[in-house]
Amino acid sequence: MRTPNERTLDTYNARAQQYILHTPSELSPGLKAWYRDVLTGVPKAAAIFEIGSGSGRDALFIESLGYTVTRTDAADTFVKILSDAGVEATKFNAITEPFPSGLDIVIANAVLVHFSREEALGVMRKVYSALVSGGKFALTLMEGDGEHVSDETDAKVGAPRYFCFWGKDDIEGALRDAGFRSVVVERAKRDTWLNVVVIK
Repeated sequence: MRTPNERTLDTYNARAQQYILHTPSELSPGLKAWYRDVLTGVPKAAAIFEIGSGSGRDALFIESLGYTVTRTDAADTFVKILSDAGVEATKFNAITEPFPSGLDIVIANAVLVHFSREEALGVMRKVYSALVSGGKFALTLMEGDGEHVSDETDAKVGAPRYFCFWGKDDIEGALRDAGFRSVVVERAKRDTWLNVVVIK
C-alpha cells in the first residue's frame, strides 16, 4: 500500500508542469528577505543542499547572491524538467535515502508539509547528522493542526496531495529533540506558513 507521501509524489510526477504554471516564477519579497537572513555570514563556498527543488526557482535566487546550490527532488519529472533546461539536478528522496555528509546548509521550502509527522522527524534527524557543526537547516511548514489530503479541486495541481500541519511549539520541540541547539520559528507574511531556521 502506497503512503500518502508516495501518492503525493505520483501527483507531482503527473502534474509537474501544471504545478509550475500555477506557482509564481519569482520569489515573494518575504521569502527573498528570509533567504538573505539565512545566508547572513555564510561563506560563498558553502555546501548548500536543497530538497524538493521543483522548478529550481529558490536555488536560482540563492545562486544570484553568489552561492552554489545542489538541486534535488524526489519527483522524476521535476528532475527531468531541470535537466532538460540545462540545470544539474539529482533525484533524491529525503525520507528513504541518506544525506551526503559535510553540508553547511540544507534547504526545504514547502517540502516537509508533504511528510507525515514520523517521516518529518526522521528527516530532521538525518539533516542534523549531515550538517557540519554550526550548519543550518532552513525549512518552511504550514501552521495548523492535523493533516489533510486535497482532491481534484487542488488549486495548483488538480489532483490529491498530502499535507501535515505543525504548531509553532510542536516544530520547536521536534527540532530540539533531533539535536538542534538553536531554533528560530517565525510566522511568515504568507498566511499560515512558518519560516524555520535551526543551527546544529
